[in-house]
Amino acid sequence: MSNNLEKEIGREIISLLTEGDSLSKLIEQKSLISGLSIRFCNMPALKVVCTNKKKYIAVNKVFMDILNKYPLLKVETVKSDPWPRVLINSKDDIKQMNSLFSEIYDHAYSITAIEKFDCCSRFEQCSDSKRCVQPDKQLARGCTYRLHLMNGRIFYGMNKNI
Repeated sequence: MSNNLEKEIGREIISLLTEGDSLSKLIEQKSLISGLSIRFCNMPALKVVCTNKKKYIAVNKVFMDILNKYPLLKVETVKSDPWPRVLINSKDDIKQMNSLFSEIYDHAYSITAIEKFDCCSRFEQCSDSKRCVQPDKQLARGCTYRLHLMNGRIFYGMNKNI
């Protein structure tokens, strides 16, 4: 079963990702025999493990390309676990990893969409806000224009830059 530190770290990760947004229903955590599992959009994403010897966050190998963008993180691999492990010293390290968790979440959010489409009827509002404003988060998952906005490419409205 998860220990208290694992649960605190899990809550901190979820808090960072859901700050000011209604994503919490797309993020789940579950106690494991050794650690805490965190799923994004029903996809296994992270495992938090804190023992007397080591503290780490294991990252699903599906997200290896994202993890490789963060060369300053201390990452180890072990033969017995296909998920690379990001070593941490304490719960305080989590805030410094916010952009990593956000990228992993965004990738899981996109690849688990059931149906992809270019944009919905809110494309001008999204363009003016420079982010997806679709309140139906399930629907927003399939929007490919949302990905353009995340990368700073705006096709419509007052912020048009393409």
